[in-house]
Parts: sequence; C-alpha cells; structure tokens
Amino acid sequence: MDVSTYARRNFRSLLLLIVCIILIYKTVNVNQLTYYDEFTPVTYYMRPENFRETCKLDKNCGTDCDVCCELPYHINSGIIAHHHYKAETGKWIDKQRFKNLKFNDGLIIYIGGNIQAGDAPTLMKLCPKCKLHIFEPIPQFNEQLEKKYKELSEANNWDVTIHKFGLGSTNRIIELPVSAIDGLRTDTLAAGKNTKDGEEYVELTIKTVKDALEDLDGEIDLVHANCEGCEWEVFENIIDNKIDLRIKMIQWSAHFSEFVERITSRYCTILEAFKKTRTKVYGQSWAWERWDLNVL
Repeated sequence: MDVSTYARRNFRSLLLLIVCIILIYKTVNVNQLTYYDEFTPVTYYMRPENFRETCKLDKNCGTDCDVCCELPYHINSGIIAHHHYKAETGKWIDKQRFKNLKFNDGLIIYIGGNIQAGDAPTLMKLCPKCKLHIFEPIPQFNEQLEKKYKELSEANNWDVTIHKFGLGSTNRIIELPVSAIDGLRTDTLAAGKNTKDGEEYVELTIKTVKDALEDLDGEIDLVHANCEGCEWEVFENIIDNKIDLRIKMIQWSAHFSEFVERITSRYCTILEAFKKTRTKVYGQSWAWERWDLNVL
C-alpha cells in the first residue's frame, strides 16, 4: 500500500468519525443527560434506569434524608417535574395540610399568594380569629388578592393583610421576565436568566423574612409556604436567624427548580435543622410536609 492510499483511507475514517459526532450532538441534548461523579449528579433532568440504587449513593443526601430518592420524576416520561403533583406519582398528599392544625388565634404567615391564595379561606375558617398575612410580590397577583380578600374579610370579619413583596434571604429588587408569569405558577428564580430579545420585565420587591416578621406582633401559629421556589432561601433565613423558634407550625411544599444550586443538599440541611427543634407531623419530600415546634 502506497502512502497516498493510506492517507486517503485515514482521511475517510476521520471524516466518518466527525459525521458521527455531529449526528450524535444533534440528536442528544447534552445538557439534559445525567452525569455522575462519584455518584453525585450534575443534573437531575432524567431518571436513570438504575435510579433506586444510585439515589442511595448520592452524596447530596445523607442516609437519614430521602430527598434524593424521592425526586419527582414523571411516572411515564421519567423527566424531572416541579413536584409530585406534576409528576403524577400519586404522592401529592395535599389533603393532610388541613388536618389537626393547632391554632391559638395567632398569626398565619402565608408565603406565595399567587392570584387566589387558595388555601387561605380554609385556614381562616379553621381559625377565624387568626390574623392572616399574605406575601405576594407580583403586582398583577397581589392586586387580585387585595380585591378578593377585601370582600372575604368584610363578609366574614376576618383580619387579612396583603403584603406586596416577597420573602427571601436578602433585601433586593429582582427583574422577572414576563414569560415567567403564566397566571398559575411563577418561577421567580428565573429572574436574570436569558430571555427573548426585547422582552419586558416586572420589578419585584423582596425582603428578608427577618425584617418582614419583626414588624408583626403576636405569636406565629403557622407558616404556610407554597411559593414556587422561594422556600429554600426563606427557610434558610428563618433558621439562620432562629426565627423558627417563634413559629409553632411550619407547613410547606417543596418545588424542584433547575435554577436552585445544590437543591437536594440544601433541602436536606433544612430538614436536619428542623429535626433539632421540631417533630414531623406528616410529610412527603417534593410534595407537602408539616413540622411542629417541640413543646419544652
């Protein structure tokens, strides 16, 4: 075989390899694959075939935290969802959030009102003398809440306040792309991410939980949080400032979000802190759970 024939064959082999790489790149979105580095996922986008085994080795969760093994992968597609309701796993235990609540005519802190604050009327019927504080930063939403709860307060003699800001770990203004608001759920963690050219933004005011609650007098009977992603910094701020010792009951729904860094390890850290001062009344990771303050 002469040199020119050998070179041509090598060139054809190299060209074939390049074509294969291009075809693979076009058919597979590399950002959606799950890679493991010593069993620690870079992304949780798709449920691995051997998930029930690898989840136990995920270093983001300890042996006493089921967060990694209860990730809300859709029952059919295997794609990660925001929570178990969207994943259709049958683990969405929302009915329990109204059972055996122990009110003492104190404060109800409702984090994430959206357009209805749908659980609030039921909570107020269970404790009509409680003072309800609803926190919702999106103008279109809190305007609807004001109208709705003005009518309900007058009809039922309820004490309800709508706070037109969200809660978090720092005081700040965030710009939320309009596309992140769909009327049913709002991904405030999408603030500052890439959006369409020329898209409008809505400015949202965020205050620390510490600052917001310092202005409220009275015992906090319940913190009820369903805020589509703010829960991580909210509960970290509550724990860091020892505000949790002022709250009798904490009830919340955890949401998976691609925008939250170290989401599973942060979830486990929050639960570990709760265990030191609270008792878990009921709960399903990535659904609903309630933690009551231990009575000394």
